[in-house]
Amino acid sequence: MSTAEFAAETFGRPYLPDLPFMSERDFYRAVAAATPGSSVTYHVGMLAVDRDLLATPLSSEQRRTVHEIAHRAAQLAATGWGFLVQRRLGTARFAYELVIARRPLSKRSARAMLTPPELLAEAA
Repeated sequence: MSTAEFAAETFGRPYLPDLPFMSERDFYRAVAAATPGSSVTYHVGMLAVDRDLLATPLSSEQRRTVHEIAHRAAQLAATGWGFLVQRRLGTARFAYELVIARRPLSKRSARAMLTPPELLAEAA
């Protein structure tokens, strides 16, 4: 039984994530504009299902976008830019957020390493 079939059987309906998705550019802008203590919601749905190649109900382009943003959020958390939080909104529905921490003070900050300079310039 696939994950999508399991979700349909368990929850009584087919699983579909919230649309539209945040684009990578929107994610970078939101992170650049966020203040410490605020959060950036980067996905609403079931992230594990939406990132999975076989279980996802998304198109390959949508799945790639969700995967890239989740990967960037994890990288930002790993480098000290924030904390990853999962908030339950309902049955088979979660909000995935990056809660922004204080900015790194080193010259090799996470923003410089992870965000293309043109996106930072546009976000400012």
